[in-house]
Amino acid sequence: MRYLSSLLFIYIATIFVVQAQTAPDRGTIVMDAGGDKQHADLELTAGIIDQRHCIDGSLIFTLRYNFHNRKGETILLDKRSSLVSGYTISRNARLAAEGKHKIYVSGLLGIDGKLLTLDPNPDISQFVTLKAGESYSSDHEFRVLQSDERLKPGSAVLQFTVLTWHYVKVSNIEWREKWRDKGYLWTNFLESQPVPFVIDKNPQIVQCR
Repeated sequence: MRYLSSLLFIYIATIFVVQAQTAPDRGTIVMDAGGDKQHADLELTAGIIDQRHCIDGSLIFTLRYNFHNRKGETILLDKRSSLVSGYTISRNARLAAEGKHKIYVSGLLGIDGKLLTLDPNPDISQFVTLKAGESYSSDHEFRVLQSDERLKPGSAVLQFTVLTWHYVKVSNIEWREKWRDKGYLWTNFLESQPVPFVIDKNPQIVQCR
């Protein structure tokens, strides 16, 4: 998943640069990736609030994301960090760590206009400040798409990666410096800890939107 996250960030950053170069009134937008862990220690965990098995074969969770600043510098984090760039499902955390997944999905999921924006000026009200030891939580719907690899009844773990920088035409380097007095601006992809769940032998099937 870390390799996937790096590739996706590079891909998106490349698109940002190309868009900027084609604009007559903007220069190249400089982005960085992968360095946040050197400055801060942000951890993403998730708890399952609700789980639904859908007629179309998909599985929908309502998850509570918890972003925790374990130690180090104060972190400035976009509160809307929920756009999933990929996920895996494995039988347990050990197999997940070994890269032995039952389901592996990459690609941006859950894109809407409220998340990726062309606004050239990031809105500070959309960010939360997390000092060392502090956390921020938010609830989100998470859909596991129908797959050729059907999940058998029993225990499993979900692991996913979220996008934390949503400004398509804005340099994260520039704004990290502008907001330096507020904390360290976190913009890297963030991989969750494994989220355990259970597939029942005879789950109730419902109609999902």
